[in-house]
Order: sequence, then C-alpha cells, then structure tokens
Amino acid sequence: MDDVDRVVEAAVADGAFPGAAWQAEVRGAPVSRGARGFAVVAPERIRATTRTLWDLASLTKVVVATVCMRLVERGLVRLDDPVGRWFPAFSQGPRSTVVLRQLLAHTSGLPGLVPLYHQARGREAMLEAVCALPLRHPPGAQVEYTSQGFMLLGAIVERVADAGLETLVAREINAVLGTGFRFTPPAEERRRIAATEDQPARGGIVWGEVHDENCHAMGGVGGHAGLFGELGDVVAFGRAMLGEGTPLLSPAARDCMTRCHTEGLGLRRGLGWQLKDPEGSPAGDLMSEATFGHTGFTGTSLFCDPVRGVVAVLLTNRVHPTRANERIFRVRALFHNAVAAQAGAGPASR
Repeated sequence: MDDVDRVVEAAVADGAFPGAAWQAEVRGAPVSRGARGFAVVAPERIRATTRTLWDLASLTKVVVATVCMRLVERGLVRLDDPVGRWFPAFSQGPRSTVVLRQLLAHTSGLPGLVPLYHQARGREAMLEAVCALPLRHPPGAQVEYTSQGFMLLGAIVERVADAGLETLVAREINAVLGTGFRFTPPAEERRRIAATEDQPARGGIVWGEVHDENCHAMGGVGGHAGLFGELGDVVAFGRAMLGEGTPLLSPAARDCMTRCHTEGLGLRRGLGWQLKDPEGSPAGDLMSEATFGHTGFTGTSLFCDPVRGVVAVLLTNRVHPTRANERIFRVRALFHNAVAAQAGAGPASR
C-alpha cells in the first residue's frame, strides 16, 4: 500500500465518502491506482471498483469546454463571439457584452448556485430561466463560479455544431480517445454506477440518474453536469490535456485553455479549468503552480500538473447518502499532496 492508497483508505474509514476509485500517473506511467469502499451502501451494498461508473458532476464542464475549443480550432466560433448571437436575451444592455470567453472563465456576471429546477422543467424552459437571470456583476469584472453560464455554453455548442451534446461528446471526445463518457446511462448499467444522494422528492436514493437537480430538470443532459464515466475515461482525458497519448487539441488550444484568463479578478481560472490559487486549492500544497483541474459536487476531481507530467484522478460518491458531508474538501488536498510526493517514487506495483 502506497501513501496515496493510505489517504483514500483513511478517508473511507473516516466517512468522507463511502467509496472511491483513483489513479495517479507520471507521463503515462501509473504510480498509484485502486478502488476502496462501496459504490452503493443503500438500498444494497456494492463495492467500488476501477470499472465503476461515477456521476462526474462538474467535470462535465471541462469536457464540454474542450468540445467548444475543438470548434474554435475549426474556425466555427470565436471566444469573443457575443452570447447574444445565439440568445436574443443577451443582445440588450450590459448583457450584450457577454462573450463565450466569459462563460468559460466564469466572468459573465451570471449568478451561480441558482435552483432553477424549482421554477422550470424541460430543456428550453430551463434555458429561458437562465436567460432571465439578472447579472450579479458587470461582465468581465469578477469571477463567480456559475453552472448557469455552462448551461448556456452547452446549448451554444450544440447550435454551432448542429448536434446534441450526447453526439458531440461521442464524436469529439470518445471517438478520439476511445473513452466511454455518456449522458443518461441505460438502466442495465445501473449496478455499475455509484449511487449518490437520498432525495425524497425524487423517490429516495438517486442511482443511475444524474444527481444535479438543474441537469435532471433538463432531461439529464447539460453543459454543466450530466456526464458519467469510469476511472480510465477521466485518466485518458487528463492525459490528452497534457498533450500525451492521443491529442484532443492543438498545443495552441491547450495553452489557451490552461492559462489564466482572470488575472486581478480574485480566483484564477482558465477556460473551463480551475487553476491553482495561492491558498485553499483542492490541488493541495505540493503540485506546481502550473496545475489545472476541476472538481465535481458529487466528489469527483481531475488535476493535471504539466511541470511534472502528473495526472491525478479521484472519483468518489461523497454525497451518498447525504451532501451534509464536507470532509472531501480536506481529503482532496491530502490526496494531491501524496500524489505529488509519490510522483517521484516510481511506478505502481499493481
């Protein structure tokens, strides 16, 4: 057992999450990999494995952002194109200055954490509700993490490419990398899927369906949430974002996505990606300043350190059976500290 494994084992024992699958690698060579605990503890108990399917939550954002960048590479759309080109509600007043780059960097001024599912059901109704939200800040003035902006981004990507997000992820990501990211997994895959929260309004334990309520109200497919994937899928995606293995993007596009677009605005953000802030970063204390990644509300994360060639993936179901559990926030930093140290210790023994 290595130190990364010990961090995960201790977190399961402490109740930070019922189960987890993880992999840390350096330039394509695993230095730690495994699974611990349970993917489901209620209504039955099913152990987590490296082939468990996890609700990736907001890791969806970086996948959709990458699809968007592939369209940018083809000359189909510009980062500085106004959102009003696709949504007339953004063609008047301060909204008229909101551009795709700001949706990607969370600087559009749109508020975050808005439970739109209380007032709207269905994809078009949810998008109309997003468009009706008042801006909380002037566009470009401040970073505020907002799933609402990525709901719009997902719809814009669909309109630019004239295809649904399911088709675009299958074509632009899975077909290139050989991954199996999917929205709305079929019922026969349920026993492979990690369960999430007990939500009485949805009939109890959410299992095999997206956890995010806004995404669920949109039919399970959104630019902000909805993707399911297993450990190998997320590792392959992270590897591609380091420019190793099968490339997804040109070096120019990868550099554009992973450099800071929010200098002087508080939090450091790339395009879709969370960069390493000086304090409180889920990437921990030892990953380099060039590290980029993202977390998901359900307990998932992917962080990449291009200086050391590290890909670190931790997939958990920390909201199972309740979201009233914040131990994951400390565990992520502990995990990445152990990964950074282990990265120089040689390949994994299993």
